Amino acid sequence: MRFTLLIIIILNSVVGISQTESDSIVERQVIPSDTDPLINLWNSDSHYVYTNPTALPINKLFVFLPGSFAIPQYYKAISKKAANLGYHSINLRYPNSWSMLGECGNTTDVNCHYNLRTEVFYGTDTYSGITVNSVNSIKNRLVKLLLYLDTNYPTENWGQYLDITNEPIWNLIAIGGHSQGGGYGSLVGIDNQLFKILNFASNDYSFYYNQPANWYSFPKVTTPDKYFGMVHSQDGLTQYLEMMTALGVDTSLAINIDTSSTPYNNSHILFTNEVPSSGIAWVDNHNSVVVDFSTPLDVLGNYIFDEVWQYLLSNDTVLGLSNFENSNNQNFDVNVYPNPFSGTTTIDFHLQQNENVSIKIIDNQGKIIQTLVANKIFNVGKHSVQWNRYNTINGIFYIQISIAKGFQKSLKVVITE
Repeated sequence: MRFTLLIIIILNSVVGISQTESDSIVERQVIPSDTDPLINLWNSDSHYVYTNPTALPINKLFVFLPGSFAIPQYYKAISKKAANLGYHSINLRYPNSWSMLGECGNTTDVNCHYNLRTEVFYGTDTYSGITVNSVNSIKNRLVKLLLYLDTNYPTENWGQYLDITNEPIWNLIAIGGHSQGGGYGSLVGIDNQLFKILNFASNDYSFYYNQPANWYSFPKVTTPDKYFGMVHSQDGLTQYLEMMTALGVDTSLAINIDTSSTPYNNSHILFTNEVPSSGIAWVDNHNSVVVDFSTPLDVLGNYIFDEVWQYLLSNDTVLGLSNFENSNNQNFDVNVYPNPFSGTTTIDFHLQQNENVSIKIIDNQGKIIQTLVANKIFNVGKHSVQWNRYNTINGIFYIQISIAKGFQKSLKVVITE
């Protein structure tokens, strides 16, 4: 079996029209050396950067890392999906001109996978088979890209993901990746608490020892509830589950997405047996879970895993609409009734002092569909605002109420017949 080797068939055009496509998506291509002139390798292909100014910002960064030999433009759909969900989204060009399988799959060195990944991510001299210095490392490329974006697009707030020393604020960052790229989030998670880790068909496996690489069992700062994965059932599913078990994830809850629907029993491990759009060879199965030109399409030409990607990026969280915790805001109470409702629901809120209030209706993809109150001053006390659904379809929505000081609360509501 082969796992982390990604054999890329070079295509000049990417097949498929994804549901993540949006007229509001802003795509930017940035050559790595434009962010740092000292970057001199793996520099001919661009980073791809996405935002959606119409999506509700969740103030989280999604960083996607391609598989071996692959480049960011092969993975536009997953990065656009993240932007449509309110993430700042980056598809990073980084050193990947080898496979983890080819370098470490059959070696007697138990630390091979860990040392190679450490050199690529941090630029430390830990692996003799390749040379990646700190300038060309993943971490430096990410930091310099964030600084570049913050300088050139200051209103977009890219700088919020760096602290005052320009170190990444990892708990605001979700790292995803395919094949070789899928393992770097777990590497960062050893020493840092990440917002989320998304692993697409990535498994450092030792065929010499017939087990997952030893570094998966290292003590970790990122907790198991932050790990999510997706794999094709004909791409080493058994070994993939071994790897996720080593990371501390409960693999007994793995879900076949072909026979289930969102929210997939809130599972952290999803697998599929869908036929790739690019063929039926092993490499196509390996690519099919996230590579644009291999992901299966529905009859309308949409990526069939669009809903799966949305689940993995958002899971059971409220797409950034969580309540702000603040001791000065304990009596900023909100209640919605009836809920569920079919026609009209009432939003009650109580203010401790005069406040400038906004109330918005947000769909389950994080997009604002209606503004009930726009920066209106309400006096201290209890107030009520009604929302009439009119032509709004049945489903799950979120009522977000915010005040000028930056406090906000969001409540889930369900519209039924």
